[in-house]
Order: sequence, then structure tokens, then C-alpha cells
Amino acid sequence: MCPHGDWFSTHELLDVGVVLIGNDAQCDVVSVGTIRIKTHYGIVRTLSNVHHIPGLKHNLISLGALETNGRKYSAKGGVLKIYKSALVLMKGERRGSLYILQGSTVTGSAAVTTTSSVEDHTRLWHARLGHMSEKGMTILTKQGLLGSEGMGNLDFCDHCVLGKQKKGSLSNHTPY
Repeated sequence: MCPHGDWFSTHELLDVGVVLIGNDAQCDVVSVGTIRIKTHYGIVRTLSNVHHIPGLKHNLISLGALETNGRKYSAKGGVLKIYKSALVLMKGERRGSLYILQGSTVTGSAAVTTTSSVEDHTRLWHARLGHMSEKGMTILTKQGLLGSEGMGNLDFCDHCVLGKQKKGSLSNHTPY
């Protein structure tokens, strides 16, 4: 559910639509459509069947709806991860009692940034430089090649781990 009509890539107007939200308030649904989200790794994902509800104060992503569409999720250590098989599609960071999506909304051809931190800057340069090591990025930062904002610690990178995996031969495997 989203209150921002300009974030929708596509939408279909509805004649009548009402949603009951957590505080038992009824909100009118104006349209249903798709929103594009640029994830924490810079990959653009499309959320479909998003309800445009101008009366909301915040965007809401239903974990139940994601689960119905074959996605899995886990929350541990203040981080929520949405999966499709073993691939992490989206991540959220816990702030208070809510998980905030790590990413931004894509409107037209521009991305509207929702967060700006040293960790985001570090993760962005890590991806831009072909998943360069934290040590290599520190050297480039000291040379002034990665902008004026400092480098933070590099979080666990799923893409780096997947890139280092290789298929092993089963022909030399000894049966049990």
C-alpha cells in the first residue's frame, strides 16, 4: 500500500475499494498498480498489485502477500530478508517496531533516495567496482578516488559469496 500516486509505474483506477488497516480505520483505495524499487544492491524490482491509498502516512509491504506469491522471509538481528529460493530480493532494517526497506523508489528514470549513510555509500562503491574488497576500497579512499564521504564497514555481500561458488564434479565422489 502506498500513499504516493506519482510513484506508480502503472495503475488501474478502481470504482470502489476500501482497506481496513491495523487501527481498524477504513481507507479508500484509489487505484491498483505497480511500483519499481531499487534494492540495496542496485537491482530494480517491481512490486505488483500495490494499492494506492492517499490516506496513508507510510508505505506498507505485506509479508503475507509476499508469502502468498511464493516468497519467504526471515528476521534476525534487526534485519529482515525477503527471499525467492536462495536469492535475497529485498532487505529491511529494524527501526523501533518497524522494518524499513533498504532501497529507493524508482519514478520514471530517476531514483528517489530514502536513506543516505556511509554504509550505503560503501555498498554502492563496492558494487560499482565489481565487488572490490574492503581493503582495496580503503586504499582508493585514501587516494581520494571515491568521493569525499568516508568509507564504512562493508556488510556481508550475498553476490560475492554466490560469485565464489563453483560446481563440483561428482565423478570422483566416493559413495557412502
